[in-house]
Amino acid sequence: MSGRTSVAVALVVSLAFLAMATARRARQQHSAAPDAPLTFVGASACASCHPLQTARWESSKHAHSMQAASRADIAAPFARETFSVDGEATIFSRRRDTFVVRATGPGGAVRDLDVAYTLGIYPRQQYLLGLPGGRLQALGVA
Repeated sequence: MSGRTSVAVALVVSLAFLAMATARRARQQHSAAPDAPLTFVGASACASCHPLQTARWESSKHAHSMQAASRADIAAPFARETFSVDGEATIFSRRRDTFVVRATGPGGAVRDLDVAYTLGIYPRQQYLLGLPGGRLQALGVA
């Protein structure tokens, strides 16, 4: 092996070790317990270290792409509109501040399902319905 090749290999190996050490140190700084299970911490946990990225993100549509279902975030009127496909009707309504979709649910039974979250904002929005056991299901009608 020539002298230049040896230096290049040594440099690449050194950079690889440096990258691994930096990644390990970053994991330790961002986690109280390195072996703790990963959980969603929310955008505010990142904001203090990344103010410029946070400001850019907050002014984007991505910041509002998933919201808890509320009057401020639901685009559709939910005033008993009916949408039918292949003889199967989906009815959008409201029960006070709860948005409800009457549709075929788990097991093929027609039932009222509460809208838990909205996905997307104007001009297109999808709804996540709350199912038993805390599960969520995107409504097939968008």
